[in-house]
Amino acid sequence: MKTYKIKSLIYFSCFLMASFLYYGMEQYDRFNEELIASQTTDVELEELQPSESLHDSKDLAQNP
Repeated sequence: MKTYKIKSLIYFSCFLMASFLYYGMEQYDRFNEELIASQTTDVELEELQPSESLHDSKDLAQNP
C-alpha cells in the first residue's frame, strides 16, 4: 500500500511539472507572437509616415 502512495505521488508530481512547463511554453509563444505583431505594426507605421510627409511637401511645392 505504501508503494502505491509513493508511485501516485511521483506521477502526480510529474504531471504538475509537465503542466507548468506546458503553460510556460504557451505563454512564451504567445508573447513572441504579440511581440512580432507589434513590431510589424510599428514598421508599417514608420513606413507610412515619411511617405505622407513627402507627398504633402510635393503638394505645397506645386501649389504655392
